[in-house]
Amino acid sequence: MKRDLGLFLMLFTFISSLGFSQDGSPDTSFGDNGVIETAIFTNSVDFVFGVIETNNNKLIVHGKVYDFSQGFTGNYVVSYLEDGEIDTSFGDNGFVINAAELQEEYFFVDSFINGELLVGGKVGSQPSYFLKYSENGELDVNFGNNGVLTPISSGTSIPRTLITPNGKILLSGKTETGGAIEFYLEQYNADGTLDTNFGNNGIIIYPFAQQGEFSVSRLIVHNDWYLLSLKEIINNVAVNYLVRFSEGGILDDNYGDSGYLSIPIEPEYGCSPIVVSEQEVIYLNCSYYDDILDDYIFKMTKLSPNGSLDTTFGNGGYQIGRYANIVQSNGRILDLDASIDFEGGIVTDLFRYYGGGAVDPSFNYSQNYSELEHGVFLILRNSGKLLVASTSAWYNGAEDIVLMQYNNNPLNITEFNKNGLKIFPNPSSDTFVVQRSDTLAWDLPYQITDVSGKQIQKGTLSGVQTIINLSSAQNGIYFLNTSQESVRLIKN
Repeated sequence: MKRDLGLFLMLFTFISSLGFSQDGSPDTSFGDNGVIETAIFTNSVDFVFGVIETNNNKLIVHGKVYDFSQGFTGNYVVSYLEDGEIDTSFGDNGFVINAAELQEEYFFVDSFINGELLVGGKVGSQPSYFLKYSENGELDVNFGNNGVLTPISSGTSIPRTLITPNGKILLSGKTETGGAIEFYLEQYNADGTLDTNFGNNGIIIYPFAQQGEFSVSRLIVHNDWYLLSLKEIINNVAVNYLVRFSEGGILDDNYGDSGYLSIPIEPEYGCSPIVVSEQEVIYLNCSYYDDILDDYIFKMTKLSPNGSLDTTFGNGGYQIGRYANIVQSNGRILDLDASIDFEGGIVTDLFRYYGGGAVDPSFNYSQNYSELEHGVFLILRNSGKLLVASTSAWYNGAEDIVLMQYNNNPLNITEFNKNGLKIFPNPSSDTFVVQRSDTLAWDLPYQITDVSGKQIQKGTLSGVQTIINLSSAQNGIYFLNTSQESVRLIKN
């Protein structure tokens, strides 16, 4: 009887531990029961505008701070270590805070592969600007012109911005040349100088083929090509486009109509793309504001690599009421939903779907924090866990930075597959040997991505064996992606 009771207790403990790490549940190893709150100043209002994770697993949060007791307004960047502790080696005990005008905000923060930060700012109708900080939060005064990069083509609009896999700074938006409204690409080196090897001395102007007013919504990179989403309005009728071009800025004539693909969606929607890197399919988030319902209407659609509608997704290629914040490397979709309560606070809900659009029942979101406010941001961490960043609601006390971390397993991928590809050793501290059968030993391009889909290496599998060196990469989980498959690599 005692033996049976002991077995029961062991089973109960095991099952409890499984429930404890249920996907969607709070990660209790992070902060206080999965939550970290940070006040920049005593009684200050600390709005969060975004969060990223660097290659060395640091969390970078940026936003706006108001200290009304001191009459101070500023933009801030704060750095956290992997476990959520403040990174005191960054800036002034973890913070970089710059006095700012009321209309001045940081609209972009991202990291280079070496941990340096690129920060984009905007003041009202003035031109945008970019700053660069070291991993320790020191301003790089040699960046751009005396520490400031002012884009050439953006004028007073905010450019869509990304850091390319080879460390370049790529900007896009619309510009006016001789009365004609066109869209542009503008590329800079990591030191803030124009990349004269790109386009015409760093700039490419694309005369838009149509005649209406248009806007640029998003710029993304995938392998050796880039994708830009445009929305054009002609006589009050809107058309959404994807524009695909090469790493050098050349339009892809094999995509859509000479590089321009008309998105199959109703005209009231505006769309923004998310690329699934290993499959090269494109999920599109589309939405519009319904004045009668006084609410946003969402619709997701899925395109195949050649741009055609994937009718196997949802209902004929569409899912009503869905939104993809993140598409994991295993193809599952994460959707962070935010609703407004009667006091104006934000209540969150988080869903996970299979790639075909069906709900993933193994993911059970458990909220562990009260209402938020202003904005809510979701990222997939290098560890595979999910992090939500926001600001605590004013009616619950101080308006502070809030970070919430949740359990999540994105690794539904095996090391072996039916084609006979094998990786060894796996795990490895530096090099991995990729072995293929003689019948599969043709040259095959590959890329290595982290769990968020960011590319860290690319090359070609040649012959029966290819050695991949990840000695310079941080420890963690990566994926070897080819046109045939995706294989998990564990670096320890």
